[in-house]
Amino acid sequence: MKKAIYPIGVSLGLAALLVGCGKSDSTSTDMSTKESASTTPAATNSVAATVQATATAATTAVKAAVETAQSTVSKLSTDLVSKAKSSADTQLSSIATELADKVKLLDASTTTNQAAQSALTNTVQSLVSGQDSGALSSAFQLAKSATLTPEQLSLAKDVGNVASAYVVQKNFASLEGSQTDVATLVTSLRKGELTSTLVPLQNITKNAQLTDTQKTLVTSLADQYAPGLKKAADTVNQGLDTLKKLPGFGK
Repeated sequence: MKKAIYPIGVSLGLAALLVGCGKSDSTSTDMSTKESASTTPAATNSVAATVQATATAATTAVKAAVETAQSTVSKLSTDLVSKAKSSADTQLSSIATELADKVKLLDASTTTNQAAQSALTNTVQSLVSGQDSGALSSAFQLAKSATLTPEQLSLAKDVGNVASAYVVQKNFASLEGSQTDVATLVTSLRKGELTSTLVPLQNITKNAQLTDTQKTLVTSLADQYAPGLKKAADTVNQGLDTLKKLPGFGK
């Protein structure tokens, strides 16, 4: 009888050991799974935090660059108004104030447009520095930009027109014999009534007292607002030269 019980006891012992091993392996697997589960969210959160920090830094850098550009244009506009107010010409001061307001509107509207920001800055910087020919060039280029929205383009044209009025008032207001034409031209430019600029421009170009600087400026203005004017004048001059070469004309 004892011999029969012994094998049975051994069998039960082995079964118990197998069950115990199974539980141990299961427990080990569960613990590993739990550790993995607890570790993965932490790692994910760390990566997410790094990405978020990088994005925030990039946004901050862009914002700082934009604010710097805006503060530069704003400061230049303020300088321009101060410079105009220091002159004895009250009309020039009024134009400068109007121009500064339009410049700030366009500046705020084109914060992500580097080309527009550059042209706008160059326009105001040139006016402040007294480089009026360069200011006109930058202003006209700005108004021709293909990267502007319709609303921005309208603002850019306003800036160009008022900048032109500023240049005209500053450089031609005291031109003997052309005060009426200058006043008409300035008013037309400020109102954006460009068809009304042709006659005063034509009359001013004929003024014999124009200096070389004034000739350069009025030519730039004519090319922008009355492109056919120079061509017509050249045709007339060519006709006069031809007549002078005929018998009985000229010396």
